[in-house]
Amino acid sequence: MANRQLKGESKVSEQVINGANYVSQFFEKAPNRSFTVERILGQGAWGFTLQMVMKSDGTPESASPSTASQAPGLQPLPSLLDMPSSRSFNPMSWASGPPGLYPVSQLPGSFSGLSLSTGSTQSTKRFVLKRSLAEVGEKNITKEIDTLDRLRGSMHIAQPSHVLDTPVWNQVTQSLKGPTLLMDWIENGLLWRFYEKRSELDQPLPNRLLWALFLCLCRMVVALAWPPRDLGVRAANEPELEVPPPRNAGYERPPKSRLLHGDFHGQNIMIDNLEPKEHRIVPVLKLIDFGMARDLPERGNEPKDIVTKTNIRAIGEVMLGLLRGNVRGGPGMMNVIHNGQQKTINSYATDLDKLSNKYRAPAAVVEKHQDRINNLDPDIRNLVALCVAVKVEDRPDIEDLLGVVEANTRNKRPTDYRNYTYSNNESDEAIQMIVQHHIFDA
Repeated sequence: MANRQLKGESKVSEQVINGANYVSQFFEKAPNRSFTVERILGQGAWGFTLQMVMKSDGTPESASPSTASQAPGLQPLPSLLDMPSSRSFNPMSWASGPPGLYPVSQLPGSFSGLSLSTGSTQSTKRFVLKRSLAEVGEKNITKEIDTLDRLRGSMHIAQPSHVLDTPVWNQVTQSLKGPTLLMDWIENGLLWRFYEKRSELDQPLPNRLLWALFLCLCRMVVALAWPPRDLGVRAANEPELEVPPPRNAGYERPPKSRLLHGDFHGQNIMIDNLEPKEHRIVPVLKLIDFGMARDLPERGNEPKDIVTKTNIRAIGEVMLGLLRGNVRGGPGMMNVIHNGQQKTINSYATDLDKLSNKYRAPAAVVEKHQDRINNLDPDIRNLVALCVAVKVEDRPDIEDLLGVVEANTRNKRPTDYRNYTYSNNESDEAIQMIVQHHIFDA
């Protein structure tokens, strides 16, 4: 059978094309042609990803409507297949905050991209398939699946695709060679793409939008600190918001894990749609790609919570990127307010005070950057500076950080920014327009 040319071939190596053709031919030769390769999505250090579609006949087992979630599953992996399926990626809005302008049933971008009706009896469902290029890649995919199994049920972490739970997948793929990672299709792409499109915005991102994104990032760190499986928690049908586990009678929480993501940046964060729990205005962010995740061994005399605070530094760098700052400018002394007290720390967030001269940026760029910084909520500036502090001890505890960011996301109102230059951007309507144009319609 001649290989059909797949979309995306021009952007990957011949080795990836061969691997994609193997998968494509495997499903084309299957007696039940329920699965089709639509395109090659990309190539990584150890593997490649394909955009897939599953056609179903509408039976309950194979056509359950689930919202786009991103989560990988290893085939075959009994611990995943035996667990109840977890659905959806959902986007983010204000944490129990402003209800927004849309009824839940009319939320823009909601419930899209996963199951599409193609007729009276058939529907299609997109998902992502990831495979390795070499033996070392197979080991990493296997490790990634186990990590995601630990994190299953966390709203802001990639979740296994429902396709894994369908009888047709298990029947068709019995002879498929090598580990295969499945992820639900995520509708709105990478956060990095939103980074790149910021240049189209003549004005700074609204502070209330920044608070919402910051909260998503904090919840990712909570999930890494207390993976549900480590706590003996089985995933519910729907992913839940990540919160620190309750304290015991001795006012102690379960110990934090030593799980480090290892590759935490804007190209490993995806944007999904809106959902009614905490994401009515701004879509949820999902952390993906756990191929480099690992549990770090303990070392003598290490700073307290060093692993969790390394993940905290990572979300600080993501926030810096959203603010058009960068750690490459180097650290410097910054005055911040933390827990009501002023302190001076050495931090990589100096771009939030003034753009570093090391960039040799043109005067117009420096002026525009300062215009953004002048419009930045000082509470965001202080927290980001603390997250990327040089000394681990100066970074906030995740419980404190989550509490402050959640409270500000919930309680900050447009009127809190009425004296800011770009106060008109802080309304629900203005934020919805930005999300619609620069995320959903991008």
